[in-house]
Amino acid sequence: MLYGVAHRIDFVLADFCTFAAALAARSSSRRLVDVVFLSPPWGGPEYLDESPVSVGGTTPEAGSHPEYSLARILPVPGPELFALARRITPNVAFYLPRNASLSDISALLGPGAEYEAGERVEVEEEWMGGKLKALTCYFGGLAQGQEHLFDPPDVAGDSEV
Repeated sequence: MLYGVAHRIDFVLADFCTFAAALAARSSSRRLVDVVFLSPPWGGPEYLDESPVSVGGTTPEAGSHPEYSLARILPVPGPELFALARRITPNVAFYLPRNASLSDISALLGPGAEYEAGERVEVEEEWMGGKLKALTCYFGGLAQGQEHLFDPPDVAGDSEV
């Protein structure tokens, strides 16, 4: 409202998996919506309660937390959720726990994934009160320096959503 863009924004309240699968089945285009923001349940506070594990032969620091695997996201594992989002847009923001596995995040653009050659992920740390709280990972045209991947919407205002 303040910026005069309210007429260009549609919020959809639906089960994401059902909505995205139905939308993707309707069209062969990979760009059906501008942006998807994923903020899936992390499994409650227990994601930090496990005992730290050795990674790469190194012992974790006292008070550190184990890496959080994206496969632990339920009811749909993180990689599957991300792949579904990418069926409807290349522009995905993925909000994850602070101890999310960076190798899992980078693997989202790995072999078998649908992505542009040279595409990178931008990982932003979310800090509050001097403590790291979460990560927001930007893909496609949302990542800095990759604006050309955003694939701007049709200026005529045509939209499938």
